[in-house]
Amino acid sequence: MHHAVPNWDLQTEVFVPFIVGDAALSSEADERIAQNVFQCDLQPPRLERHSYAEMRAHYWVWKHPPGVDYIGFQHYRRSFVSRASGRSAEIRASAETYRSRDLPTLTRWIAGLLDECDIIVPRKWPALPDLGADYAGSHSAADWQVLLGAVDATIGSSPDLAQGIDYVYRCNMFVMRADLFDAYMNWWDAIMTKVAAAITPPAEGYQSRTFGFMSERLFTMWMAHLPRWVSSPVRIMELPIMIGDFTAI
Repeated sequence: MHHAVPNWDLQTEVFVPFIVGDAALSSEADERIAQNVFQCDLQPPRLERHSYAEMRAHYWVWKHPPGVDYIGFQHYRRSFVSRASGRSAEIRASAETYRSRDLPTLTRWIAGLLDECDIIVPRKWPALPDLGADYAGSHSAADWQVLLGAVDATIGSSPDLAQGIDYVYRCNMFVMRADLFDAYMNWWDAIMTKVAAAITPPAEGYQSRTFGFMSERLFTMWMAHLPRWVSSPVRIMELPIMIGDFTAI
């Protein structure tokens, strides 16, 4: 996923470059979209509000299903890497290192993992002392209460789904079976529709991505309570993330 037209991207039979938001309206993007180099989220139904961040791509793919068995998302400077890279949740890399990765090898590696699991997620990132307090420490405590209220209104009277969770799956990144993706997005959409009706995020700045930050926590809750939504066993694999130490490429 890209929020601007890049000079470099991953494109193979598995990796599909995707531009979200108004960047897809530029002449350069239009030309590359016409050449089937990029997909974009301009065709409705779509999410227009910037606050959804990368969830705009999730929503668009959900509403325009590509007819594949697995669906996944990573960012232009955040990508899954092998567990052999070490025990850390995140690994920093220069633009040169990021670009030097062998695309055929990457493609075979990520596709091969799908024989071993149903969902791939980033390694857990600490959210201490718990998911709610961690969110309130970086964002808005009042917004967190709105989110919990929307969760409760969606699934009925229940305990706080965030209670006891001391980690977060960051970045709204995953790879999962298409049926699981559909189940998650139905759940996410029902909750975030209520949240979006109650909250107006700032127009600019870090907190303008409020709905994206909330979505990381919603995904974490959904994963933590998978048996509530999915009756059959689900094989989960956690992988570290490589973060490119650059702003754009």
